[in-house]
Amino acid sequence: MYNLIICLWFSITRDIWVDMIRMFGDFIETIFMQPVEADNQPLFARIVARSPSMVSAVVDRDGSDGKSKYYINGKHVWARKYVKRTPSKDANEGAESPQP
Repeated sequence: MYNLIICLWFSITRDIWVDMIRMFGDFIETIFMQPVEADNQPLFARIVARSPSMVSAVVDRDGSDGKSKYYINGKHVWARKYVKRTPSKDANEGAESPQP
């Protein structure tokens, strides 16, 4: 899968996807929105792109640092490469293990 993240400081709306498709073509295979409770709105989404070259086109537009800023319908939108996070080993350090 070829993933990227779209981040906002406010809710993500359909117009973001429409403008991204208008700029880059039909590159989106799937969109995973941030899970939120009923009274909240998502602030980020993970996009699965059809090809790795499309991820690079979106996130490297402003340079090769792996993130780019867009201005869509008066909203600042950040795009960056998705990196799956794994639980750190340090999270379990310091916890006492049960004694038999």
